[in-house]
Amino acid sequence: AQIGGPIDETICNLPEAEIHRLIRARVQCRRVHDYKKADIFKEELSQFGVFVDDKAKAWRADGKNYLPSQSLRMSDCQTVEEAIQGINPENVSPRDLSAFWTV
Repeated sequence: AQIGGPIDETICNLPEAEIHRLIRARVQCRRVHDYKKADIFKEELSQFGVFVDDKAKAWRADGKNYLPSQSLRMSDCQTVEEAIQGINPENVSPRDLSAFWTV
């Protein structure tokens, strides 16, 4: 899922369809335990300004980066709707929710 603002074309010149293709290819590599190739896809995305957070199962290309170990926080979002979309109810613990609302 995409988080953050819209794709910043001054930072990322990949069309959204290409971003999704590269992410799908990376996910497939991870499924067959080809982590070296998966890391190559992640690095390629990063070079184009697309940052992937495996834990959150999300990506962003709005010029903001986050550490893969960080969870989405309210301060990362520009609208309440975006914040709500960033919460995956299947994988959220109370601790994650309290960290989310921390500025």
